[in-house]
Amino acid sequence: MQRQSYFNLDGPGIGNQSGSPDLHEEVTALEELLTQTRTEMSRIRQRLDRRQVEIDSHARRANVLSGIVIVAVISLAAVIWYGLPMVRAKEDYSVRLSAMQALVDSTQGRLSMLESKVNSNTPVPDSLPCRHQ
Repeated sequence: MQRQSYFNLDGPGIGNQSGSPDLHEEVTALEELLTQTRTEMSRIRQRLDRRQVEIDSHARRANVLSGIVIVAVISLAAVIWYGLPMVRAKEDYSVRLSAMQALVDSTQGRLSMLESKVNSNTPVPDSLPCRHQ
């Protein structure tokens, strides 16, 4: 018996079958702790669920944003791909246009010179004679 009391194997209320108040208090305390634990677990689950919803929402937004960025990059590449030859062609056209303008200017100068020669050599009548038959 001394060995059992040394290790406290009987414990408080274990040997007492009559339902002592210590046992009821301990059961009540354990029930309260169990209730608190269940409440805390419920709160933790709710927080985890809310956090998971936030993470899923963030992932969707990130996917949409990355899709928009990809579309923008592809659009920019298409504009550069098709626009660059047009810009180069426009530069070629501007060189050609300046050459054509020089040609027109020189032709206009020659025409005005020719016109002044024609006007100086032959007098132009003020009115054309009327032809009556």
